[in-house]
Amino acid sequence: MGKTFIFFSFLCICFLTDSSYTYGQSRKYEVVFKKNISLYIEISDFDSTKHVISRKMIFDWSAIYKIDNQLIFGTDWGMPFTKLDKMVLKINKYKVKLDVSSMYNPWIGDTPLQQQFKLTPTEGGYFLKGFFSDGAGAYVAEWKIINDLSVRTSISSDEVEIMKFINHKKGMVKQAVLINTKNE
Repeated sequence: MGKTFIFFSFLCICFLTDSSYTYGQSRKYEVVFKKNISLYIEISDFDSTKHVISRKMIFDWSAIYKIDNQLIFGTDWGMPFTKLDKMVLKINKYKVKLDVSSMYNPWIGDTPLQQQFKLTPTEGGYFLKGFFSDGAGAYVAEWKIINDLSVRTSISSDEVEIMKFINHKKGMVKQAVLINTKNE
């Protein structure tokens, strides 16, 4: 029995140390819309010990509603697993940083879905809309981009806004492809 336990422990250690995914690492993704337009996304595991967590009572349940004094999106009042760290839209020569504050648990699984983003040309620039959900705390966000500037024009967990995104097909870039998934 002792040898079996040691062998099993050895296999577990080998598996954990050889895994391409390690807790705490950031993960980077790229969604290509067109030849000269890409969205770069970076997420990391959420470490609650490095943040100020605020709770409030909802009926008889202690719910998380703020992290570092900011309201949060992406949870159903529970502790987030991942945090959206960075999104940069590259359009020709411009690299435009997008506001991702308060955005957690952006998707289920290891990679974003291609259909999570809509890039719509508009007079003088673009609107980028994204749908984010880990299966429970769904939300949508929108950014207006002109040259090298952006502003997040909305972020909402309202079901009506979420359904508008899901049902809206106009402006959807169907050829968007997820490429270049990297762990660092």
